[in-house]
Amino acid sequence: MIAGTIEPEALARGADTAISPRTWVITNGNRGSDTLAEGLMEALGITAERLDHVKLGGPYGWMAPNGPLPLGHVGRRGKMFAPPWPDLVISVGRTAAPYALAIRKKAQGRTFAASLLNPKTKPEKWDLIWTPAHDQFEGENVVSTLTSPHCLSPQKLAAAAQAMYEEIAAMPRPWIAVLVGGPNGKYRFSPRLARDLCEKLEGLAPHGSFLITTSRRTPEAVGWTIKQWMGTKPARLWMGGADNPYLGFLGLADAIVVSADSVNMAGEAASTGKPVYVLELPG
Repeated sequence: MIAGTIEPEALARGADTAISPRTWVITNGNRGSDTLAEGLMEALGITAERLDHVKLGGPYGWMAPNGPLPLGHVGRRGKMFAPPWPDLVISVGRTAAPYALAIRKKAQGRTFAASLLNPKTKPEKWDLIWTPAHDQFEGENVVSTLTSPHCLSPQKLAAAAQAMYEEIAAMPRPWIAVLVGGPNGKYRFSPRLARDLCEKLEGLAPHGSFLITTSRRTPEAVGWTIKQWMGTKPARLWMGGADNPYLGFLGLADAIVVSADSVNMAGEAASTGKPVYVLELPG
C-alpha cells in the first residue's frame, strides 16, 4: 500500500480488508486531541503503531506550525521520528502539525498525512484535513463535519447502561446526565456559574435525578459547589478516579446537559439522539 496515493474512500475501505496501513499518531497531548484520532481510527478499523505527544517550547512553539523543528528531531537518525516511515500519519493540533509535515516530506510521497483540526497551514500541504464546521476552513482536500470524531457507539452505550442500571434503578426519573467542563482559551467557568447551573438543573427536573461528571479542566471550586448543591438530592457525582461512569451516564440518561466549553462533549451527547441542553458560558 502506497499511502501517498490513498484516497479518503480507500482509507475507509481499509476497515473491510485485511490490509491495514502502518499508522503513527502525533498530538499535542490533550485528551480531547487523542479522542479525535481514536474515533477516526476506530471508524476505519485501524490501530496506531505508535502514539506520540509532542510539545514545542520557545521560538519553535511560537512559529508552529509554519516554522522549523529542532535540529535532528525528524530524519534518518531522528531523535523522535526516523524511518521506516509509516503509511499514514495522523496529526492533531498546531504543535503536532510540523512533525507530520516533516515526516511527509522525508517520506517523499510514501506517507499519507492527515490533519485533524485546522492545522493553521495551507490545505495543499496535506493529503487530507478534517475540521469541525465552526472552523469555516475550506479546501479541495478538507472534510468538515458538524460534530467531532469520537469513540461512542449505540452498542457501547447500551452495554454500559446495562452494567450500571441496578445502581440507579431506584432513583426517580427523569435521569439527567450533566457533563461539566471547565475554563479554556475561549470560555470562563467560575463557582458562580456552577451555582447558576445548579439552579437551572432544579428547574429542568425538579423531581428527577442527576448523573454528573466533571472533567480534567473543571476547577476544584466548581466541583465542590456542585457537590454542596447536591445535598440530599438523588444524584451521583464523579470527580475523577477509577471506574469513570461517563458511558453509563450517557447510556441511561433521559436527557443530557453539557457545558459549552467542549465541542467534543457536545458532539458525544448529540450522538446519543437524546435531548441535549447546552449551558452557555461567558467568553
